[in-house]
Amino acid sequence: MLVWKGKLGDLRTDRKGFVLSLGAFDGFHLGHQLIVRRVVRMARSMGLRSAVLTFEPHPDVFLGKRNGAFVLSTLRERLDLLADHGLDACFVLEFDEELSSTPATAFLEEVLRRLGVVAFVLGGDAALGKGGVGGIGVVRSYLRSRGVLGLTVPEVTYRGVKLSSTLVRRFVGKGRLERVVELLGRPYFLDGEVVVGHRIGSSLGFPTANLSFPEEKLLPPVGVYAGAAKLGDALFPAAVNVGFSPTFDKGLKGPEVEAHLLGVEGDLYGRRIRLFFLRRLRDERRFSSPSELARQMEEDVRLARASFDREEGLLIRASGVSPRRTG
Repeated sequence: MLVWKGKLGDLRTDRKGFVLSLGAFDGFHLGHQLIVRRVVRMARSMGLRSAVLTFEPHPDVFLGKRNGAFVLSTLRERLDLLADHGLDACFVLEFDEELSSTPATAFLEEVLRRLGVVAFVLGGDAALGKGGVGGIGVVRSYLRSRGVLGLTVPEVTYRGVKLSSTLVRRFVGKGRLERVVELLGRPYFLDGEVVVGHRIGSSLGFPTANLSFPEEKLLPPVGVYAGAAKLGDALFPAAVNVGFSPTFDKGLKGPEVEAHLLGVEGDLYGRRIRLFFLRRLRDERRFSSPSELARQMEEDVRLARASFDREEGLLIRASGVSPRRTG
């Protein structure tokens, strides 16, 4: 998949003629996936190229509507998910003051002209331009006036509620990860780089990989989770802690993410890991001694392995790799 990044005024491509959709695509839930499938299918049937146009940073973050950890998928994660769905190109526009103040029709005119858009696939909640006033009716009317085919994809619902990134965030924020799987079609995940930690897990017999990740990434609530780790071309069960390790005084200002990867040995510093969250096991709590914590971690590992075994098929589809069998 071709990836282009830049400002609207610099938007260009060597070969025009696209079926296009646009949006934040945060989390890339089932509704987003339906839109992208329509884009790819229509482009192939018309002999055109398929593409999406997205924004970085997330418009709500730039406009101050959201603070702190908010995004379900970083740009890097989003691009991976989009590429997996067969798109030919993704155009990433820098969302800045100039773009945020551009009227909807002026924005559309620039995009259509610069990319040679032949057809546009829209979600039912499309809102473009300054203040988001360019709703679906405005967009469809403008596309007709420019001779561009417009297709509206019906909204996807979940238990009678419109499926949206907001709904996904609500379930992630509550630790309802089984529900999140139903909304995304895959487990929620975090991409991070292994960094040096306090090595407390190693002293307890459960070495952990401490992950560095973008501060805007939304985490599940503080607690212990069953999960899985994609490391290179292999997948491993993982017991994951999100929190502050209250049994030890680490002086943390914010929650850290550390994972014990079952069957993995050796130095992982500098390696990138995709960490899947399967289900919440328990709250994080302070233990009376390191030995008491170690006994609890034995149980956490047992439950994490059992969850991994139950969800193996889902994890293979989500990660594209097979589990590494361990004892």
